[in-house]
Amino acid sequence: MTTVGGVVRRCRPTRTNHEPNASPMRAAYARTAGRRAPPYVSSRHSCRSHMRTYVRMGPRPWRPAAELEAALERGDLRFAMTLADEVRIERGKPIGLATALRFLPLVAQATPSEFDAYALRWLARWAAEKPATIEQAAEVAASLADLPNEPVTALDVLKRAC
Repeated sequence: MTTVGGVVRRCRPTRTNHEPNASPMRAAYARTAGRRAPPYVSSRHSCRSHMRTYVRMGPRPWRPAAELEAALERGDLRFAMTLADEVRIERGKPIGLATALRFLPLVAQATPSEFDAYALRWLARWAAEKPATIEQAAEVAASLADLPNEPVTALDVLKRAC
């Protein structure tokens, strides 16, 4: 201890060249174990009660299903189709029927000549997955036919059918 200007200060030992393994953690461990710290251990930082950690902050993890939802919300058909294929590969099964339904208005708007093929594939899948009567199938088929002209009302009927 030293006295500077009437204030008593505690001297903190510092590492020297002859203390190659001096570590604050070793000193702290020795104190908590009830032993005396070896002479080569420095207690320079022993009064600190916290430890700093390093956490790497990188980009968020890749989740194609979440990206697919965002692409469908934006109306990005080509990117959504690529992501749907990636989701299919990741899960090992096709995308859900309700998600596939969300593609139909985009296809009707972007490529009207391909809409009939997409709508028929969706209708066949719907008939295979959902137990339905012929009246329900006729209503769904009529809604699919109305989808390019009246997308809001047709999508409501089709969502109820899913």
